[in-house]
Amino acid sequence: MAKKKILYPIVKETTYYDDSEWNTNRGVAGTPDRVKDSLISYDGFLGDNVELVENRVFKEVLTYDGYGRGRSSAVFYFKDSTGATYQMFMTDMDDLLKHKSIMDQKISGEWTYQKRGKNFGIRLADSELKK
Repeated sequence: MAKKKILYPIVKETTYYDDSEWNTNRGVAGTPDRVKDSLISYDGFLGDNVELVENRVFKEVLTYDGYGRGRSSAVFYFKDSTGATYQMFMTDMDDLLKHKSIMDQKISGEWTYQKRGKNFGIRLADSELKK
C-alpha cells in the first residue's frame, strides 16, 4: 500500500488585526495577524486563507523569536526574512544545535517541514545533517 502523502498548511495571504476596541487596547490594530507563507502550527486551525502544499526544502536565514508550549509539546519560534513564522519541535531544535551555530539570534540553513501528530513545524533538511 502506498504511503499517505502529507500536505502542509501555509498562509496564502497576509491578514491584519482589525481596529476593534479589543485589538486597539492590546496595541495590535493594523499589524499583521498571519503573514503570507507562514506554516500553520496545528491542523485544527485551517481556513480559507490556508493553502496545502507538498513538502519542500528551502534556504533561509531564520531569526529565533522565543519558545513556548504547543498543543502537546514544547516548541521554539522562528521568523524568516519576510516575517513568515515557523515553529520547531524540541527534538528538531536539539539536532539544530548539534549541527549549526546561532549568531545574534540568526541561523542560516536549508529547512524542510515536519509533522508530529497533528502539529506542524520545521527542521534542518537532511542534507544539512550530513555535513
